[in-house]
Amino acid sequence: MLLSKLKGLLLSETDPNQTKSEAMIALATLIYQCDGKIKASEQAEFDKFLLELPWTNPRISKETFHSGVIGESRMALERDQIEAFVEKYCVGLSGDTDLLASLKSLAEVDGHVDDREAAILLMVTAKLG
Repeated sequence: MLLSKLKGLLLSETDPNQTKSEAMIALATLIYQCDGKIKASEQAEFDKFLLELPWTNPRISKETFHSGVIGESRMALERDQIEAFVEKYCVGLSGDTDLLASLKSLAEVDGHVDDREAAILLMVTAKLG
């Protein structure tokens, strides 16, 4: 419940770039967790991605936000609530091709796109329109 309230506060930031950064972290986390294994190449790509991502929220660091979203993502995967997770983070990001390109790059970095990764990419594509 507390985590849910925290996420609500974070996503209510008025800066659209902040909303996009939070969505990118959440969806990228979902992508790299979905196949149940994180290869060194995926971790390196994600770390680079996280480092370069703009962040304007003075209340929480990128790393702390990411730590919180790891559990949320894992729960969505375990409970088969992936679509609800994707929808939550795609709100307001219609037509964002940068987000989709980043997620595809992360999914492909290990040389194989898992079926669940592909399904998530399709969901994100549909939500972004």
